[in-house]
Amino acid sequence: MTAAEAKARAYFERVRAKDAAGVAAQFAPTGVLKLPNGKQLTGRGEIEAYYVSILARATPNPKVISVIVEGNRCLAEIHAHRPDGTPVPVADVFTLDAAGEVTELAIYTTTVG
Repeated sequence: MTAAEAKARAYFERVRAKDAAGVAAQFAPTGVLKLPNGKQLTGRGEIEAYYVSILARATPNPKVISVIVEGNRCLAEIHAHRPDGTPVPVADVFTLDAAGEVTELAIYTTTVG
């Protein structure tokens, strides 16, 4: 397993554990989280606050279906569910720096139906 894939899988483990601080710790200090709605969060503090809010309202259980790694980037295809149980396809693109921290995570999804 490459460092990029290991980092992506660690991120999903922390999400499933509802560990907002652990999620934020996967990012570089000035890392960026790009959300599907176009909102962008910068820095561990903003990212942690976002996940505290999200994880307080839901118990996510993202399942990694496939992973493609190219250099310092990792694309993860995820099966996830909305709080009402509706399945939603998700693609997460992780970019890592030389230290192995996430400098950018872009999350893509679509409305089904």
